[in-house]
Amino acid sequence: MDPVTALGVASSVVQLVDFTQGLIRSTYEIYKSTSGSSAANVDLQTVTTSLKSLNDDLRLSVDRGARALGKGTEPSNNDAELLTLCQNCNGVADNLISTLEKLKAQKSHKIRDSFGRALLTVWTKKEVESLERQLEQYRHQISLHINASVREEVTRLRADQSNHGQLLSTSLQATQDLSQTILKQMNQNARWQAKVIEAILRSGDRYDRDANPAPISTHDHFYRGYAEHFRTELQAHIHYIEMESRSESVSEAYDETFQWIFSPSSAADQKWSNFVHFLEGDQGLYWITGKPGSGKSTLMKLIKNDQRTAEHLSTWAGDKKLYLSGFYFWCSDGNEIQMTLEGLLRTLIHQALQNFPHLVPLLFPKRLETFVVFGNQVAWEEPWTLSELLCAFRLFVRETTKTNKIFLLVDGLDEFNGNYSQQVKLIEFIQSLLSSDVKLCVSSRPWNVFEDAFNTRPSLRLEDLTYKDIERYCSSNLSNNLGFVALQRGDPNVASDLIENVSTKASGVFLWVILVIQSLLEGLTDGERLSDLQKRLDSLPADLETLFWKILQSVDFERISQLFQIVRASPRSMSILQLSYADEDDPDFVFKMPTVPLQRTTLTSRVELMRRRLNACCKGLLEPQGPDAHLNPHASVGYLHRTVKDFIQRTDIWDRLVHATSLPFDASLRLSVSFISHLKITHKIKHNNSWPPSELIVEYVSVTEEPAMFWSRVVDCVWIILNHGPKANEIQLRLLEEIKATFDVIMTRGILGSEPMSYGNCPAKLCGMTKIRSFFHLAVRLQLGTYIMAHLNDVRGPNQIEELSFYLQIALTDYVCEYDSFVYTQPSFSIVEALLQHGATLDGNNSWPYALGILGKSGHLEQSSDLLMLLLRCGADPFDDQLRVFEKGLDSEVLKLAKAKEKRL
Repeated sequence: MDPVTALGVASSVVQLVDFTQGLIRSTYEIYKSTSGSSAANVDLQTVTTSLKSLNDDLRLSVDRGARALGKGTEPSNNDAELLTLCQNCNGVADNLISTLEKLKAQKSHKIRDSFGRALLTVWTKKEVESLERQLEQYRHQISLHINASVREEVTRLRADQSNHGQLLSTSLQATQDLSQTILKQMNQNARWQAKVIEAILRSGDRYDRDANPAPISTHDHFYRGYAEHFRTELQAHIHYIEMESRSESVSEAYDETFQWIFSPSSAADQKWSNFVHFLEGDQGLYWITGKPGSGKSTLMKLIKNDQRTAEHLSTWAGDKKLYLSGFYFWCSDGNEIQMTLEGLLRTLIHQALQNFPHLVPLLFPKRLETFVVFGNQVAWEEPWTLSELLCAFRLFVRETTKTNKIFLLVDGLDEFNGNYSQQVKLIEFIQSLLSSDVKLCVSSRPWNVFEDAFNTRPSLRLEDLTYKDIERYCSSNLSNNLGFVALQRGDPNVASDLIENVSTKASGVFLWVILVIQSLLEGLTDGERLSDLQKRLDSLPADLETLFWKILQSVDFERISQLFQIVRASPRSMSILQLSYADEDDPDFVFKMPTVPLQRTTLTSRVELMRRRLNACCKGLLEPQGPDAHLNPHASVGYLHRTVKDFIQRTDIWDRLVHATSLPFDASLRLSVSFISHLKITHKIKHNNSWPPSELIVEYVSVTEEPAMFWSRVVDCVWIILNHGPKANEIQLRLLEEIKATFDVIMTRGILGSEPMSYGNCPAKLCGMTKIRSFFHLAVRLQLGTYIMAHLNDVRGPNQIEELSFYLQIALTDYVCEYDSFVYTQPSFSIVEALLQHGATLDGNNSWPYALGILGKSGHLEQSSDLLMLLLRCGADPFDDQLRVFEKGLDSEVLKLAKAKEKRL
C-alpha cells in the first residue's frame, strides 16, 4: 500500500492502543487503592461504545489498506506486518468488547458505574499485566512501521522522479507531516521519538534488502526539493568552531623560502626523497619530519596552497580529475577536537561536502531518514560517532575515486591526542586509505612510532634542508632595519658574520630564529653596535626551552603570569577582544558595565591596546593568530608554537608562574567576567568580505535571524561560570545574577532596531518538554543550584505551590539536558530537596512514576536511591506499579521504606 495509506492505518492502531492502555492503567489504580476507587472512573456504556467505534475504524482502515494493494499485488514486508499487527489489535479489542458486553448484562449495582471494578471481576492482575505488555509491544512495532513507510515513500519517489516532478516533493512532505502527527499522538513524551530513531538505526538492513535504490543525482527532484535543506544543515552541524583556526594560524612561508621542495633535480648526494617525483609517480605516501619548530606546518601549508602541487599531481591523475584536501592536528588549550580522529574526519568530510554535494544522501542515509521523519532539530541530537564518520569518509573515497584522484595532507601527527596503541591505529587508518587513486603527505616529529611506520617511505628531515632559508630570513629581516643597514655600510663583513652565526646556531629550528631576530631588532632599535648585537646573540641559549625562560625573565613576570593563567583557565581559545576584558585590573567593572553595543572606535582602540600589551608582556610567546590578526578583534590568542605551550605548562615552570601572582588575582574570576562582558556587547558585524570592513555596524543579534547563536552565548557564559569560574558560592551567585540582569535588558529593550529577546525564543533542545518561562526555569533546567537556593523565596503569590510544583516536575522528569557543553543525565538531589522543602508537592503531577520510569530506563536507579527515598518521605505513592516494575534495581533501603509506608496505608 502507499505510505500515506499505511500511515493512516498506523494512526488507527495508535488511537485504539492509546484508548485501551488508558483503561488498563485505570485498573491498576483499583488494585492499588484500598477504597477500590480510580481517578479514571469511567462508565461501562461509554467505554463499550468508544471501544467499538475505534475497533470499527481500525477494520475500515485495514480494508482500505488491503484494497490499496490491489489484486495480485505481493505486499511488502512492511505491509504484511502492519496488517498482521492490525489483526492482532482487532483481536484484543474484540476480546475486551466481549468481556464488557457480558459485564453490562450482569446489571450488578456494585459495578454498574465503574469499568475498572467491573473488569476486575473477570480478569486477574496477571492477565491485566499481560495485556499491558502486549499493548506496549504494539507501540514499539508502530514506531518501526512509521519509519518503514517513510523509507518506502522515499524509495518510490526516487523511482518515479522523472514522471512526476515537483509533485513528489509535496507528497513526501505530506508523508512526513502525517508521520510526525502520528508519533505525537502516540505519546507527548520524547521517548517515543527516541524509539523511532532507534528503529531507523536498527532496521536499515532489514528494509534495504527489499529496495536497493540507485544513488541520488543532482537532478533528483527529491534531492533538490528536500535533501538540499538536509545538506545545508549537515554542513553546519558537522562543522566545529575551531575547524579553520589552525590552518589560519600557521605562518605563511617567508618570501623565497622552502622553494626547493618543488625542485625537479635529484642530486646523488641529496639528503631527501625528491618531492616532485613523489607527486608525479605512483608512490602512495610522503613523510615530512623534523625537530620541533623547524617549520613543518609552514611547509605543509605551502604544499597545499601552491599551484605547482596540483600541476605535478596532474601527471599522476592522468585522465581523472584531481581533489586536494588537508587537516592540521593541533595541540592547543580549548581546541581538543583538533587533536582527535573525530576532528580529522569531520574536517575532511566537511570539505568533501562542499565539493561533492551530490554525495550527501549516500554518506549519511540514517541521518537523512531521521531528518525526514522528525525534521531538522532531532536529526542532530545524536552526537557524531567514529563509526558513523569513518563509514561516511570511506564511502566518500570509494565514490569519489570513480572519477577523481585524491591527495590528502595531514599535518602534525605527533599532535594527535592518544597513547601508543591509538597512534598505531591512526597510522593504520592513514595507510588503509592508500591506493592507486589516493596519495597522502603527512608530517610529524621523528618519534619512534612514526619512524617505524614510515621509514621505508619517501621522506625528508626538514632541519637538514633549511640553512639557506634561515639565512635568507635573517638577511631580509635585518636588512629592512635602517640601523642594521647603516652598520652594514660601515662593516659589511661583520654584518654578514652575524647573519651566518644566527643561521648556524639555529640548527634548522625556524622558531628559534624568529625569536632571536626579534631580540636583535630590539637591540638595533636601541642603537646597539654590531659587537653588542653579537654579544646579545652569544647570550641567547641555543635550545628553545632555555630561550623561552630567558624571555620570561626579561619581562614583567607577574603580568605575563596573569595572561598565561587566564589563557590556560579558558576551556577554549579566547579572542583578543575577550582577553582585553579579562585583563581589566578591577573585575568589578563588569557589574557597572552597561549592556550596549560597542562603537567602532571603541572596539578598534580596545583591541589595539590589548595587542600592544600582549606584545610588550609576552614578547611573542602569546600572540593573536589567524589572517589579519593584528586588526581582527575576533582573532584567537594562542601560543606561538606547541613547544611554548609544553614549556609553559611544565610543572616546575607553571608553579613559578602561579606563585608570581598574588591575591586578589583570580584567573577563574577574570575569565567569567570576560564572558559576561562579551555577552553585554553581543553583536554581529556586517561588512564587505575583507577585514577591516569599510563600514562596521555593531548591533544585538536579531531574534528572527540568529536566536540560536545568542542563546548559545548565554548558556556558554553560564557554563563557564559553573565549571571554570570562582568556586565561592557568593561570587558565583553574583555573576549568575549579572547574566540574568543582562538578559533582562536585552529582553525588554532591544538595541539598534533589533527585536527584543524572549524566553519563549529558547531553542527546543534547551527547553526540554516545556517552553522556558523565566530565568528561574532556565536555572532548574541547567541545575544552577546556587542561583535556585538564593531565589526560591522569590516564587510567591497565590499560585506559589503550583509554580513550585511545576519546577519540581521539571527537576524530576525533564532533567536530561544536552545543550552545547551542558550534559546532565541525572536529576539534582539538592534542587529537588529544596523545592520540596519550600512547599512543592508531588500530588497530581505524576512526577513519581515518570521519575522512576526514566531513571530505570537510563540505568541510574542504584545511584538515585537517595532521591527515591526523599520522594517516598515527601508523599510519593508507595503502591505505584513502577516500584514493582523496577523492584530488582532498587536499593534495599528504598524498598524497605516503600513497604513500611504500604503497611501504614
